[in-house]
Amino acid sequence: GADGPGEGAAGAGTAGRAAAPPATLGTGAPAVPRTGARGRLLARVARVPAAHPVAAATGLAAVLHVLWFLLLANSGGDLAAQDAWARFAADHPDSAYNFSWYGGMHTASYSLLSPYVMALLGVRATMVLAGTVSAGLVALLLVRAGAVRNVPACALAAVCALLGNALSGRVTFGLGLVLALGAVAVLACRADPESRAAAPVRRRGRGLFVVGVLGALATAASPVAGLFLGFVAAALFLRGRFAQSLAAGLPAVAVVALSAWLFPFAGTQPMGLGTAVLPFACAALAFGLVPAQWRRVRAVAAVYALATLLTWLVDSQIGSNVTRLAMLFGGVVLLAALPHARTGGPDAPAAGRGGDGTTTGCAGGAGPEGARVGDGGADAACAGGEGTGGADARGPGRDRSGTGAQTSGGTTGTVTGGRGYRWYALALALVVFHAWIGFKTVDDVVRTAPHGSWARDPAPLIAELTDRGANLARIEVVPARSHRESSALAPHVTLARGWNRQADLERNPLFYDGSLTAGTYRAWLDRWAVRYVVLPADATPDTGAREEAALVAGGLPYLEEVWSDPHWRLFAVRDATPLAEPPATVEHAGAGGLLLRVDEPGRVLVRVAYSPWLALVDERGRRLTADDGRGCLRAAPATADGDRWTELVAPEAGSYRLEAPYALLSRGTSC
Repeated sequence: GADGPGEGAAGAGTAGRAAAPPATLGTGAPAVPRTGARGRLLARVARVPAAHPVAAATGLAAVLHVLWFLLLANSGGDLAAQDAWARFAADHPDSAYNFSWYGGMHTASYSLLSPYVMALLGVRATMVLAGTVSAGLVALLLVRAGAVRNVPACALAAVCALLGNALSGRVTFGLGLVLALGAVAVLACRADPESRAAAPVRRRGRGLFVVGVLGALATAASPVAGLFLGFVAAALFLRGRFAQSLAAGLPAVAVVALSAWLFPFAGTQPMGLGTAVLPFACAALAFGLVPAQWRRVRAVAAVYALATLLTWLVDSQIGSNVTRLAMLFGGVVLLAALPHARTGGPDAPAAGRGGDGTTTGCAGGAGPEGARVGDGGADAACAGGEGTGGADARGPGRDRSGTGAQTSGGTTGTVTGGRGYRWYALALALVVFHAWIGFKTVDDVVRTAPHGSWARDPAPLIAELTDRGANLARIEVVPARSHRESSALAPHVTLARGWNRQADLERNPLFYDGSLTAGTYRAWLDRWAVRYVVLPADATPDTGAREEAALVAGGLPYLEEVWSDPHWRLFAVRDATPLAEPPATVEHAGAGGLLLRVDEPGRVLVRVAYSPWLALVDERGRRLTADDGRGCLRAAPATADGDRWTELVAPEAGSYRLEAPYALLSRGTSC
């Protein structure tokens, strides 16, 4: 194929490989033994990954992701959160605020883009498409890098890592990742010296514009993906590629800043020392063990190592999410460096010198320093098999016989040297790395699969809650390890919690800091206006719910068990705090808003976390303004716990609808 080993666009030399079989006359393809049609078919299939690595990686990823969709995709873990957000976006596409989790959360605090894409395509279909296209883009980047000698193996490693991302259920991140990889692929095209020379200034400007748009969309889909694109932008800046750096980095920063301003959110994602060690080590090994000429790869590794260290030292919303970059691409980078780690054999020039003794700057006697192809920092001159004198990955000096011979300064040799310490270090790192991601992926699948009560239909519980008027109050469902409750019940009742670790740590620290007692739990139930508590009878609780589950199961004087079946126990809170203070009563509480009945004019405290997007709407859903004279909303004074609830100023008795519609020029119904 045109992009096959030896002379294709991949530029992936055959140095370091065993000599190819004799070529068939006139075709240049290896001879096929006369074993019949089946043997010829198998031989052709075996040649596909090397001849067409992009197509092979894309096809394999598609098959594996479809199998994940059909056989392994469950409804727990991160998929539970994404199911809940997709359902909310489908039911309330014009709402900026979700009332059903944590007293109220902005949709944008999770993602600006992914809930609507998942609502349109389906959560699992989005993952299949994103993972498949991502695999093809990674393979394309490996091909264009030129210096990667084992493109099929590296592409396979990428496919496996992306499948692990699907198994962990990170659909939102997967959507952001495919957009970020698209931006990097455009940068890779612009980094090709031939492309830059041939493209007019206007076309180059359009390329940078596309990079910026893709970067902004990637960040809008997943801020974590935008952060990783920021690492690439920082590396480009350090390498003096200022225009490319700004195109990749500025839109992402703008999206984050605009989102934080318009949709404020506070929270932290935990990251312990044990979580930080392996990604930091992966970055350090990549920096120290890849060829010195892979300057941009080393720059990204250095930036990532520093970011990992800072994320561990400074609490932030990123936290352990920073490990995803190493889990996805650490193995690919280390594996790509493996063929370059051999020491020179008797027929190979010493690393860094050509056959004539002149310094070339490339391991294994490769061509001239500074000839680069691709955005990954891989130098075409270091692909193995390039000649000197300015040859690129496809130029003179590359042996085209398929035998693995290369020329370097006039000396012909093969890169078949011994295994130096770098090779063994890389091999050991790859073993440890794949053991880590393998364990993590299997643990995610096992830990998040719904079991016990949540493996069964919650319809009886939902029916009981509905009969008891639970849609007029807030419900605490003791979180399960699978977090299935966050999607199964959120469309029907308003939950005191949900599935967002950052928000849970920020708003409910007593479940994590060891301060949970019968007294503090009662205060927490009052704080969040909880009327009912649901305890799954046989589900493993989440790490932030183990003490709570034991406390509720042991019996509390202010909780009265009012219903149970073999899978659920329902408790009513005695003298429960109302969601809205008198003179108001709640007539309906749902994910999209509240309906209040106010008996007399005055100020009403509503225990919904204040947002500038909160608005009063009329019967047709039209947003009201303070000038309409039909009421307004403002933030209540902060409580001792730091809560800023919403205060309704009602000018007259009647019904008041609280929602949060999107608006372009103004938002909410502020007093």
